[in-house]
Amino acid sequence: MRFANLLKLAALAWLLGMTTSDARIFQPWSPEELEAKADLICNGTVLSVEKTGVEKDFTYPNISPSTHHEIVMRAKIKVLHVFKGTAPTEIEFTYRVSEEVAQINGAMHVNLAKGDRCRFFLKPGDASSHFVGVLDGVFDDNFEVEGLWKNEPDDSAYLTKDEVFKIACDYARAHKLEIKSQWGSSINCLPEYPAAVWSITFSSTGQLDRGSLQLIVRGDRAVDPDQVRVSNK
Repeated sequence: MRFANLLKLAALAWLLGMTTSDARIFQPWSPEELEAKADLICNGTVLSVEKTGVEKDFTYPNISPSTHHEIVMRAKIKVLHVFKGTAPTEIEFTYRVSEEVAQINGAMHVNLAKGDRCRFFLKPGDASSHFVGVLDGVFDDNFEVEGLWKNEPDDSAYLTKDEVFKIACDYARAHKLEIKSQWGSSINCLPEYPAAVWSITFSSTGQLDRGSLQLIVRGDRAVDPDQVRVSNK
């Protein structure tokens, strides 16, 4: 939709710890958590996207304001590879998008266009070959669809937190970036900027040692050199 990029930037800023104090906190989902909820996990190419004709107010009880006017979209997906469950060569996926005025704290919904290659975490819909996302009905449901990088093969599996940790440690070692033994780590996924990335932060909250290292690991298993952040504070 027309303000999808604004919301992606807001989410990336949140992962990098750059949000303002009044920014809405949203729940990040890991692929491992989504796998437990999914009946079907597959990579696929978007063949078409269209409106279903359903456009109405949806209610999200834990969000203020709780009512949001949204449109239900339909995407036809060519299945490239199945990781969990079974699927025909083409499936139909329905999801919600917002037509409200762009807001930094707006919903983080799925955003698809013809030709996109993505990884889908799905559950059965109301008909054969019809699916909805595992986060259907959740205000921030975009985690259920991960964008694939151009150089990722069609059968590329999602990155686990253990893999992200290893890639980050290997990169830090190769580039002589210090990760102190007493530091802890936190890992969060952003599924579509411009394809799936993971933010990993090594840091300590101790009074005598407040340094940190933050890296962005892409879905194609590469670290983004432009997003390396080192703090010695």
